[in-house]
Amino acid sequence: LPANLTLVSASLVPDLTRLEVTLNAPVESAGLACADVFTAETADKLGVGCEVVGTKLTAYLTIESTVQPGDLIELKPDALLSRSGAPFGGSMTVSLLSELAPPRLVLSYPSKVGLGCGASAAGFAVVLDAAGSVEPTGRANMTLTWGVTDAPSADSLATVQGTLAAGGDVVNLGSDLAAGTYQFSLLAQSTFGSASANTSRDFTVTKLEDPIPVLTLDGSDARVFAMAQGTRVRVDVDVSSVCSGADSSAARKLLAHDPRLARKLRMRQLLQETGATMEYNWTFAAGSATFDTFSMRMHSKDLTIPPTPPNMMSGTTYTLQLSAGLAGSTAATLTVQLTPEASPLVAHVNVSAATALSTAPLAMTGAGSYDPDAVFDTSTPLGYKWACATAAGGLCVGATGTNAPPSDRALYVMPANGLTPGDYVFTLTVTKDTRESKAVANVRIVQGSTGVPGSAPTVIVGSISRWCGASECTMAEHNPTTNMVLMAHPDNVPATEVSYTWSSSNLNLASVVTNGRTLVVPADAFADVTLASITVAMGGAGDSSGDAAISVPMAQVPQCVLDDPSPLQGFAFGGTNFTVVGSCAGS
Repeated sequence: LPANLTLVSASLVPDLTRLEVTLNAPVESAGLACADVFTAETADKLGVGCEVVGTKLTAYLTIESTVQPGDLIELKPDALLSRSGAPFGGSMTVSLLSELAPPRLVLSYPSKVGLGCGASAAGFAVVLDAAGSVEPTGRANMTLTWGVTDAPSADSLATVQGTLAAGGDVVNLGSDLAAGTYQFSLLAQSTFGSASANTSRDFTVTKLEDPIPVLTLDGSDARVFAMAQGTRVRVDVDVSSVCSGADSSAARKLLAHDPRLARKLRMRQLLQETGATMEYNWTFAAGSATFDTFSMRMHSKDLTIPPTPPNMMSGTTYTLQLSAGLAGSTAATLTVQLTPEASPLVAHVNVSAATALSTAPLAMTGAGSYDPDAVFDTSTPLGYKWACATAAGGLCVGATGTNAPPSDRALYVMPANGLTPGDYVFTLTVTKDTRESKAVANVRIVQGSTGVPGSAPTVIVGSISRWCGASECTMAEHNPTTNMVLMAHPDNVPATEVSYTWSSSNLNLASVVTNGRTLVVPADAFADVTLASITVAMGGAGDSSGDAAISVPMAQVPQCVLDDPSPLQGFAFGGTNFTVVGSCAGS
């Protein structure tokens, strides 16, 4: 051990959720209160939850935590001990592990606005909305700065600059903008102590001299989504700027209560009056990366991205554009940027026996592991890495050396006599690109028979099966109106040389024969039971013994309910769509 046990570093992670402290010697792993290891002044800045694993001491921060880069943190004397019992001490200045997590911009604006008709000839107001933008840490300070770099004339540029100077997360530029193209910018800056991070966006709004529909995204025009889940881009279409008669009475009533439904009624009214049709067309913007869209509806108002479309790549930004308007008239356009992110890998271990004999091979497989983003694409296979440790954290002798099984395949087989009796932890790590996931299997190895007279095992290993007629049951659930038949199966001694004693923690077996290899549980024992738990104790020659257990869920009568309709009231003559959802539980 070092002569002086102390702190090596103290760093905040970018999202400010943890303070990670490195020690110069390992400590016994434990979860503990921060006040147990830090001075009172330091603990007040951190919060309550700390954890130490090896040489890493982690403080989990909350929104109330006040620690910042440059603060001095100090250990409580003699409170944190090394594995040899020697105390740690000292202090350290906090730094950022890397740059501060940047703010996430959620921006909504009309990319095109047309002139109106009649009394609304000025058209719609241009509203720039960044109210949904997020400062991800919850602790840093975020400011928004709007800018305009181009406009149709010097006068219009000066007018817009004056409005933007007022700032705010929502800016209303009014409805009297001169026709032409305006180039805007938005800068979001987060600051935390001396650290800062920026996110910026440039975007364009065009004012046309024709009446066109106004398209508005429901949400941000740049969004990240999980590729394995897909996403949906919803668009709100307002045709009030397109010449039509007065709103229907239903639309006027709805306008204050449900503006979206009111706009739908306006569109229906316009199309009925003019005999026109609305046309929608989603395309990839020029220069954008693309993926296969043959299964998608590219001529609908809203765009649904299914899970994992062919040729979609995680981390790639795709720019799609919607063109919408009355057939034969000027169309409005709207652009959205979509970035799919890779899903976590799913690691799964299936082991041949949770309790195994030392004299028999032990097999386990990770073939059930998969990449949710490429369930049907095996062109890039998963990587596998197996590791074995004793329950106390030591090395598995049989997992190392020249006779060790290959550890880089989906199937891992420990040969007979490869492990001595004891408890072991097998860890599977699956990898692909930069992702990895782990799964763990806990296995107990017991002594198997060596074939030498008098060497009967001290632990009897076995299992319980459930029988339906002449074969084992295939359904996981049991019908509680019928008897349940169970059979014990000792694995490492002959079944005829074993005594059996059955018991249950939640079934009344007083009237049942419980000392045979087979147990028949009558149906009346399952009253008010949802999960039957049964154990068999097995005894053999000498002091050898063991037990096995089984838990069987009871099938339940399905119960169905209907939710209230949504909405609870509406308008006649096709003005309202109602939805009623039902749900059932049971089997």
